[in-house]
Amino acid sequence: MSKTLYQILAVVSLSLFIVLNNGVFAQSSKINIDKNLVYRLNETPERIDNYNYTSYFTFDKDVYNLKDFSISRSSSPIIDFKVNPAGYSYAVLSGKGKKFVLTIYDTNVAKRELAKINDLVAPTAISYSHDGKLIYLADNLQIRKISSKTLSPEGDFSINGEPKKLLTDPNGLFLVCIYPNSLDVYNIKEGILRKNITSETSIADATFSKEGDMLCFVTVDGSLESYNVRNFSQDSRFTELGNAISLSIHPDGKYAAIATSENRVQFINFLDDFDRPYIVDNGGPRSYTRFVTDKEGALYITFDTENSIVYKRISGFIPHFAKLMRDQLNDLMAEWTKMRPMETEEEYRARVNSDSIEKQRKLFANEIATSLAGDLISRGAISLGRYNPQTGLLAVNIGSLPTIYLKVPPEDMLGFGAGLNLQFSNAVYGITPDDTFELIYVDVFNPTNGKSYSFDNLDRQDLTFLATDDSFVSIDLIMKSNREDVMLKGIKSKIVEEAMANNLISEHTKINVDTRIVPAFDANGKRINNYRVAFDYTVDADYSEQEDFPSGKYMIEHSNAAKSMMRIIRQAFDNEFAEYISEGKKLIIDVTGSADAAPINRGLPYDGTLGYFDNEPVKVNGELTSISISQGSLIRTNEQLAFLRAQSLKQEMEKQLVQLSKMEAEYNYTIEVSKNKGGQYRRIGLSLTFVDAI
Repeated sequence: MSKTLYQILAVVSLSLFIVLNNGVFAQSSKINIDKNLVYRLNETPERIDNYNYTSYFTFDKDVYNLKDFSISRSSSPIIDFKVNPAGYSYAVLSGKGKKFVLTIYDTNVAKRELAKINDLVAPTAISYSHDGKLIYLADNLQIRKISSKTLSPEGDFSINGEPKKLLTDPNGLFLVCIYPNSLDVYNIKEGILRKNITSETSIADATFSKEGDMLCFVTVDGSLESYNVRNFSQDSRFTELGNAISLSIHPDGKYAAIATSENRVQFINFLDDFDRPYIVDNGGPRSYTRFVTDKEGALYITFDTENSIVYKRISGFIPHFAKLMRDQLNDLMAEWTKMRPMETEEEYRARVNSDSIEKQRKLFANEIATSLAGDLISRGAISLGRYNPQTGLLAVNIGSLPTIYLKVPPEDMLGFGAGLNLQFSNAVYGITPDDTFELIYVDVFNPTNGKSYSFDNLDRQDLTFLATDDSFVSIDLIMKSNREDVMLKGIKSKIVEEAMANNLISEHTKINVDTRIVPAFDANGKRINNYRVAFDYTVDADYSEQEDFPSGKYMIEHSNAAKSMMRIIRQAFDNEFAEYISEGKKLIIDVTGSADAAPINRGLPYDGTLGYFDNEPVKVNGELTSISISQGSLIRTNEQLAFLRAQSLKQEMEKQLVQLSKMEAEYNYTIEVSKNKGGQYRRIGLSLTFVDAI
């Protein structure tokens, strides 16, 4: 593999960060470092944590931001330090002897304490929940669940030791206690030990994948192990990765990054052990590495060196094609298995059955893989392999693709030569379990003899490794979901007709209802079926001011489209959803509020109708952050405006749907702010997930 020296000599912004030659090498023909940022510090970080793209670190008794400003100081040594995933606060566990304290600080106001707890016995580690609402504290052989805002107790459970680190998964199911030579995985809700994983050598670091489907750890001697969280069986093990220090997993789950004491960040492809690119920095990494993305979605690898934190914008990783295919395939199959308008149950069962589902899955998979592959044939060198006269099969090599075999009569062989003039058409690609492309069909024309040949492997294609949603759900359950989908669409049609008759909306407002069964696993590994129903709408641009939210408005009563959608939801709860509503059952409610890019120059008055909000966790354009609206303040951002639209829908649901009080309802907020102006970007939406409902 080639080594490329990356040299950038520039100094930017009064040495807040500098871009310079760090003696950085990339050991791969795939990996590129597109930008190299070095934030110079007066200290060498001892502990580091990230909120999205931004790093915070500790040195001695201080916590610093990336500008190297001290933002808090503890009176005793810092034991552990974590940044809230929602970004508005961070937690510092400090103390020695018999005196310990857990303090929550504001990330935006230096040295501003938000809460403090002193009744600690022998604390060793802390971690935030995936949504930032809770802190988990390991203290005196217990995990204490604590509100991240007030530090009020939320429960506790016993553990088997004194962990050096705590780790939570992105789905809120598990808490991991990390010991020198083992991991204990706990079911958070029940407080019971789910799995103990031991290691012969000391564990350096552990982490979950972004989707929470994989738990990984590295040992100091350079061994990486990955576990499937469904049953915590080992999926893979890689060795000889160097003296490992820290671990991070690429957002798409295909690669891991391991910081090693050899000044190296070693990458490993979970699906191809031979794909092991790395970068070397003469100053580090020393203790930490993490994949992060900026607001534009660019991927960086960050790590610490002596007196600095480094960010390298990195590209060249092979995409996770199987994941891309699986996501698209789930969407296409979910739509294909729906009952069509005017289709009877008999017609539906004739069209949708186990055989037709498998056939349709292959057809969609082939379309997706072929689209992802592009024209690989034109980019690959063509050569002929061996010919077997007994079978009549001629091997044809095309670039790095697996060899294909053409049925060629012996008398045709003289007309093939070296095969350089062969012409290929109608190529169909598949994806293999190791995430590479293969040809599963292609027509080949030989202009020398004017004859055509075909390679056809369509029937032998195996898709079991994809484990798509429809492969877990029975036809009867799909049919049940379809009946409810039809009934909901019937309710929608009736309400839309009434609203149009009353001139509240027109044909330019389109309300959408979609149902889907989503297979999942609970914290004990039991396979469950979640029932998800999504409601949203669109309004044509020229009619949005009349039928949806006018500019600057946020109450649901201001939008006839939103009120019509709410009527559909209310009737569904009174009828179709009744069987899913029971005491203590979990319901995940994802509320979406949207806004356009129209500037709010002087602020909009807010009378507090919906309440005031202090660092409410929300996702803004896909990233977890927080929203605050304080008493007496104005609405100054489109994010706040979009949040109030979502909050208006949430409160309207609580007012109209008394059934919600029976359930364990978990609200999540998604905020979408368009880069464009116009009323068509001001709306609300809702997704309801009835957990373990079917």
